[in-house]
Amino acid sequence: MSKQAVRKRLLALRDALDVGYREKAAATVAEKFMSLWQGYKSYALYCAIKSELSLYPLMRMLWDAGKKVLLPKVTDSGINLHYCGSMEELECGYRDIQEPTGCVAAGDVDLVAVPGAVFDRSGYRIGYGKGFYDRLLAGMSRKVTVGLAFEIQIVESVPHESHDVAVDVILTEKNVYAVKGIL
Repeated sequence: MSKQAVRKRLLALRDALDVGYREKAAATVAEKFMSLWQGYKSYALYCAIKSELSLYPLMRMLWDAGKKVLLPKVTDSGINLHYCGSMEELECGYRDIQEPTGCVAAGDVDLVAVPGAVFDRSGYRIGYGKGFYDRLLAGMSRKVTVGLAFEIQIVESVPHESHDVAVDVILTEKNVYAVKGIL
């Protein structure tokens, strides 16, 4: 099955999830995340779009703990990570995704949360087709990378190419998949 077909099928499943379930799952993932990685100083997260797992509960927890949160901002050259200290520092940007207004170099990041439509048990993912995160991760010095998703987005295997960057860990509302022995 092609990447496009897998993406379309899994996004339809994700879209069908009840809003209440999505909210509970986001809170569960945030709690699990904090129990695993609260010792880091800086975290690159992302603002969810459509039916994607919301990271707003996690952002609030990190801000309350005094952690540095960076969020992506799309530019002509790809994604740049920008510091964001609160929800008030977000504005509507690329494809109506909330983006931050401040700026900090990506080298200041300890952990990168990576979005995706589908993840497999080897850490490979199918994103949204633009390759933004593969290019961002390929250009960074090694960081811990975590795919955040609903359990229904996990499959045995997805098609991948040599330029695709696998995540180290996948965290869902039900499981933690330690792909590269990070945990």
